[in-house]
Amino acid sequence: MEKGENRLQQLQGDVEDTKVIMVDTYNKAIDRRINLEELEERAEVLLESSRRFHMTSMKVREKVESENSRMCKNQKMIAIGIGAGLVIILLIIIISSSWP
Repeated sequence: MEKGENRLQQLQGDVEDTKVIMVDTYNKAIDRRINLEELEERAEVLLESSRRFHMTSMKVREKVESENSRMCKNQKMIAIGIGAGLVIILLIIIISSSWP
């Protein structure tokens, strides 16, 4: 009888150990799910932030390109003005040197 009781106690101990392991595994699974949900929320926030950054950077790029375009036009006008001024000065020098 003692042998049967020892075996029963050993099985009850094994069942209790298994129960502890299963509860621990269940708790870890719940923790992982919570962590995954938090990571998913953070990923969504980062995705939205990256979209806003992309839109802002595109607006800045368009603005800079527009300003550069205007500056190029201004630089072209200045170059044309300087070129025309030099041509006029050369014409005046040539005409004044050819007049007796």
